[in-house]
Amino acid sequence: MSLGDFYDLDFNQFMAILEKWNEKEVAINREQWEMTRYLCFYQTLPNVEDPKRLKLTDVFEFPWDEKSIPEKPDQENSYSNGEMLSRIANYINSKKE
Repeated sequence: MSLGDFYDLDFNQFMAILEKWNEKEVAINREQWEMTRYLCFYQTLPNVEDPKRLKLTDVFEFPWDEKSIPEKPDQENSYSNGEMLSRIANYINSKKE
């Protein structure tokens, strides 16, 4: 990207580029840590009594290894599709009157 193109960016375009650049850097960093974990895992295998029981997460555990727990929606704010559509239709009709 040339300097002129950079100066022509608006805020939203700049933030989108910055977000994608950050995602790329995080992916590179994660890949490097995964390679380190594999190296340590395979170097540890000869020294373990039962190598079949050893898992990669036993060597290093990273934050991205955690299983994500789905959040439960708030009961007071959760509507079925039909209820939501009828609420939207009622709102639109009230604005027309």
